[in-house]
Amino acid sequence: MAMELAAVSIENYVVAGLGFGFL
Repeated sequence: MAMELAAVSIENYVVAGLGFGFL
């Protein structure tokens, strides 16, 4: 469970970073 939550958090940070990069 903790691993899944950590993976989701990392994915969210990556997606946010890519989004800001495109902006």
